[in-house]
Amino acid sequence: MAALFLYGTLRDAELFSIVAGEGAGRARPARLPGWAAERVMGVDLPMLVRREGAAAEGLLWEGLDEARRARLDRFELPWGYRLGEALVEVEGGAVPAEVYLPPEEQTSTGTPWSLAAWQAGDAPRIRLAAAEMAAHEPPLPPEELRRQWRMMEVRADAQLRAAREPAPTTLRHSPAPGDFTLRASAPPHGSFFKLSGLDIAHRRFDGGRETGVPREVFTGTDAALVLPHDPDTGLVLMVEQFRPGPAKRGDPNPWVLEPVAGIIDPGETPKAAARREAEEEAGVTLTSLRHLFSFYPSPGTNTDFFHCYAGETRLEKEDLWYGGLEEEREDIRVHVVSLERALGLVRSGEINIGPLIAMLMAL
Repeated sequence: MAALFLYGTLRDAELFSIVAGEGAGRARPARLPGWAAERVMGVDLPMLVRREGAAAEGLLWEGLDEARRARLDRFELPWGYRLGEALVEVEGGAVPAEVYLPPEEQTSTGTPWSLAAWQAGDAPRIRLAAAEMAAHEPPLPPEELRRQWRMMEVRADAQLRAAREPAPTTLRHSPAPGDFTLRASAPPHGSFFKLSGLDIAHRRFDGGRETGVPREVFTGTDAALVLPHDPDTGLVLMVEQFRPGPAKRGDPNPWVLEPVAGIIDPGETPKAAARREAEEEAGVTLTSLRHLFSFYPSPGTNTDFFHCYAGETRLEKEDLWYGGLEEEREDIRVHVVSLERALGLVRSGEINIGPLIAMLMAL
C-alpha cells in the first residue's frame, strides 16, 4: 500500500491513534514542496494550497495496513477530500505518496494553519468526537457521519465542560482515582442522541466494590435554559411545543410549557447559548443574564446537564406569538403571562416540566 503524507490534524499523535487504531506503520518527518497548509475560511482546519517556493510540513506514514488506511479514509473522505498523488521530500531523497486533497469548494484565508494552535484550541473536542465515531460498529456510512458529526462535537464539549466545572464535596463522597470505572458493553446506538451500553464498577459505602453492573445510558447533551422576565411588569415568558417524551409515555396532552432552551453549540458558552436561544425561539433580546443553578434532570438514566438562567428583557403586556427556526423544524408558541399566573399553572399541573417549575420558584 502506498505511503501516506499527512499535513493536518492527523499529525496529532493522539488523534491519529484514535482514528487509525492499532496496527503496523511508521512515520517520519516530510515536506510537500510547492504546497502550503493554510487555514480554511471560517474554521480552524487546514487545506493544501499551491504556493510556489512553499513547502507543507507533515508526516510520511509507511507500512500502514489496509485496516488502518480504511479507518483514516472514513475520517477524511466523507468531507469531500480526495486522495491524490504527490512526491514528498524526506531525509535522503523524495518518496511518492498519497495525500488527502481538499474539496474544491473550500476557501483559504491565505494565512498559515498552525498545528500547535489547533492543539491548544479545538483538539480536545475533536479527539473525543473521533473516539465516538470510532466506537460505532459497523462504521457509520459517510452521509451518516456528516449528519451526526455536530452532535458528536456537542457531546465531546459536554465531557470537557464536566471535567473542568467545580465538583464540591462538603457532604457527599469525595472520589479517589479508581473509585469507579465504565466499560462499554455495546457500540453506541442512535442517529441524533445515543444509547450507550455500559458495565459499571464502583466503590460501595461499606468499603467493598460493586462490579459488573449492566446499565444503558442515554447520552444526551449540555443545554442552556433561560426564563425571560421583566422585573418592572412582573411578566415571564414561556414557550409551548409538542414533545415526544410525554407522547411516548401516553400523556394525552404532549404539548408542554417550558423555558426557552437549546443545545449548546460546539465551542459556545452556556451564557452565549442562552442569549442565542432567546432570540431564535422567542424573538427577544436579553439585557442581562443571571445564573440560577445547573443540574442533572435524571442522573440514573442520562447524561443531560442543564445550565439555567433568568434573563431580563422588556415584556409590556400579557401576549402570545409564534417563534422557532424553520430550518430546525421548530413549531413554537410563545406565551407572556404574569408570574402569579405561571405559579398557578404549576399548582394546577398544567406546567409539568421540572426545569420550568424550578426556575419559576427561583424567580
